[in-house]
Amino acid sequence: MRAESCTTGLCEIKTMSAYDQVRYYQIVKSGIMNAASSVGMYLQFADDFQKFKKFLAPVIMSFHQVNNLIQPHTMEKEHEDLQQWISKNYESLSKSDKLLIHKDGDLDLARADDQGEKVDVNFKKLKGTASMRVRTGRNLARPSKRFPAQMTKQERVSMAIGSVAAAAAMWDEEFKEECKFIKPQDAEWDSVKDKQVKSKCTLLVLTPSDTIVTHDQFGRKLAVEESLFEWLASNGNPNSGGDSVAKYIDKVTFVERERGSQDKTKKPWESFTWFQEEGGYIFEDQIEDEYIRAGNIGKDYPIGRGSFDVPNLVRLYFGEEDDLRIQAVATGTKIQKVFSEFITFVNTVETHYKAAMNLEFAFFKDDAGNKAYLNSCPSNAGSGMRASVQANLNHLLVGVGQSEEELNKITDQKKLHEAMAAKKKAQNDAIDKVFADFNQQNGLTGADVLPLHQIRGSTGEHQPINAEAKADISPQHRYGVSEVEIAKRIYKLARVVLKANSDRGKALAATAAAKAPSKNLRGNTEPKVPVKPHKPVEKAPQDTPGLQPAAKK
Repeated sequence: MRAESCTTGLCEIKTMSAYDQVRYYQIVKSGIMNAASSVGMYLQFADDFQKFKKFLAPVIMSFHQVNNLIQPHTMEKEHEDLQQWISKNYESLSKSDKLLIHKDGDLDLARADDQGEKVDVNFKKLKGTASMRVRTGRNLARPSKRFPAQMTKQERVSMAIGSVAAAAAMWDEEFKEECKFIKPQDAEWDSVKDKQVKSKCTLLVLTPSDTIVTHDQFGRKLAVEESLFEWLASNGNPNSGGDSVAKYIDKVTFVERERGSQDKTKKPWESFTWFQEEGGYIFEDQIEDEYIRAGNIGKDYPIGRGSFDVPNLVRLYFGEEDDLRIQAVATGTKIQKVFSEFITFVNTVETHYKAAMNLEFAFFKDDAGNKAYLNSCPSNAGSGMRASVQANLNHLLVGVGQSEEELNKITDQKKLHEAMAAKKKAQNDAIDKVFADFNQQNGLTGADVLPLHQIRGSTGEHQPINAEAKADISPQHRYGVSEVEIAKRIYKLARVVLKANSDRGKALAATAAAKAPSKNLRGNTEPKVPVKPHKPVEKAPQDTPGLQPAAKK
């Protein structure tokens, strides 16, 4: 069959070499094996996008609803003040922007509306979970061009060592005050999460539980597997010409993790994509995630995985779906604050990884010659940025979908996943209606309507919103959208859904109050039963015999 006779994608795939067919199958394998995937693709090599652009570009454009692969950037190093940028460009904003965003550019989710009524954002009910986060993924441009799905074990070793060097340097140079060492007698001691490191910050590195264990001169455990961490203890950092990493060892907490260690007793909706350990955050066993496993990303777990956490400010994961997941987190209500921290932290991470590993972030040039970053999932290409608000939507989602008690009774795994997917769809439909009603009530059409969104459970991409109604809200379309536009979109979506949840809560409370039994002056509940009308006693006439006044003596 000649290539020029092909008119379908399948036909063109058949004309590829056997090697390229295998490479393309590895990219789409996760989607083939998991029908619930929204995209179902994982790039295996840095040049996969250019090599298979004819097949991948339509996926990106369809997912993000754009007509080209142009990735604009409005926020750069010199443009970190989001509020000032919005205020200065306010007149050029869309109709929905002006309905929801004040001309001063302050993106405060708890801000009072035009009637002076504040929105109940329910953040206090989140029990410590970050209210807002802005994050992105980055892969490193290795000489081998391997992305996480194809990394060798030695490359994971190199990644772990380089990450320790980069994170420890950020600890010393960028977050010296936030990560200072605290003594037990200091007033801040109770806030220290990892008493071994004696700092509010944590730098966790996962190691297999079957490693050889040695100790340094301070008695701290050092995990060593096939020359993995002896570099840390003695030889220094091979990524940067042998620069010593031994000085960083006092900041590292090694966390032993068995291969295939996820708690098998947990239901799917209870499995976090990360969990707390030693005061910091690490990812779950990637081998147990069917999407990650099918995409080849869970190999050699837990080697090369870990995290660096500066509490309530920034967080860096390494060795996950992408080489790096960079986050800014905040528990306040101002979007611009967490957004500014994010822009600064991305630039900081790039600088320190280049110094520690002599590697830059992987990217390609878009149709206009702009830099577009490459993530493992093609849908995250471009800025790779995802902004979300985690909020309690307890009133909006009352009685939506099957309860967790009902789900617990389902023993068949296939039926359970189907039930979870149905619950997630019902939850999304309920929130879709909120946005559709807002568009209709305000006459928004075309480019002015609220952006498409992703609503998911706070514990992971494929999870429904749990019984506590914690939801993760974010704009769906991120490619071809500037960083400023993403920030505006998440503010608008969160503002509308939080206001709707707040209004629904007040309506439910009013209904409950109307049905509640009334109370008497002593505070006792009086039953609402029909009361017979009081019948007055008739007075006897004065001349009635027997009722005359007694005679005076």
